[in-house]
Amino acid sequence: MRREYIPYWIWAIGTVLIALSWFGLVSGDVGWGGFAAALIGSIMSFAGVFTKDSKASSERLAQLARQRSEIDASLERSAETTRKREELLERSKRHQEIASQLQDGTRQNQERHAKILDKWEEQARRMDAILTKLEQR
Repeated sequence: MRREYIPYWIWAIGTVLIALSWFGLVSGDVGWGGFAAALIGSIMSFAGVFTKDSKASSERLAQLARQRSEIDASLERSAETTRKREELLERSKRHQEIASQLQDGTRQNQERHAKILDKWEEQARRMDAILTKLEQR
């Protein structure tokens, strides 16, 4: 058996002991022992206790370092994109406020112009009335 597979075998044996305890073929204490063995095997596997060789291990660490750099760069780009998005949203809100103010100003101007036109129409009616009276005399 190759050394790097020892953690997997420990985990597999522990898992089998757990399953046997579920079916009542071994005692619960043996099942808990299997749980401990499976846990130890998992930890050994993740910790890399038995690696193939130090060169492969250092290559893997270098690969992980490159991946971490790529992830960090991706996170920076994501943060920059988020910041730009927030700036665009803020500018959009300001533009909406300005548009709303312009609409209000336009509405007020239309109301003023309507009042002015009403006054002119009233003055035109008065002038017509005055001219009609003058023509009748």
